[in-house]
Amino acid sequence: MATFKNLKGLESYLLTVLSECMNEVGEKVETLMKQHVDIDVYKKGEDLGRNYYYNHSKPPTPTGQLRDSIIHSKAEISGKVVSTEVYNDPELMQNDPSTYLHGSNHWSTSDVRDMLPYLINEGKTGGLFGPVWENLKRPYISNTFEELVDKKLVKQWLKESLEKRLGKGNVK
Repeated sequence: MATFKNLKGLESYLLTVLSECMNEVGEKVETLMKQHVDIDVYKKGEDLGRNYYYNHSKPPTPTGQLRDSIIHSKAEISGKVVSTEVYNDPELMQNDPSTYLHGSNHWSTSDVRDMLPYLINEGKTGGLFGPVWENLKRPYISNTFEELVDKKLVKQWLKESLEKRLGKGNVK
């Protein structure tokens, strides 16, 4: 068990432990959101009988880049707050507007990678990618958030992570 000479030492130790725990929680949230892309985006397209993807590729398979672009940031300590972010990194998706790969030459902004999570989650892609997608919500972000809240997963995962570091029974 760690010992501390003063309150500042205890505070520093606890913030470091919380930072490690938040990195673990961030990894789990990242994994959950990737699962939701598979179910809420890719599987939904399959179920609707989508018969093409960008450039009418055959067989009709997605690139997987929307899912694979989901990452979490390293936990940051700012004062007495520890935080991490889970998000889609647009730089991890390719862009080829001429084949409709994460963009289109028909939009004023031909590269939509930074807006793609919102467009897909909220069903705002319009008919540009075909009528089957017009106004079709594929709410992978919203569904991830709802699952995190409904099942209190962040609290559960944080508790489990703290128990690994501080000992079971010491965390309530």
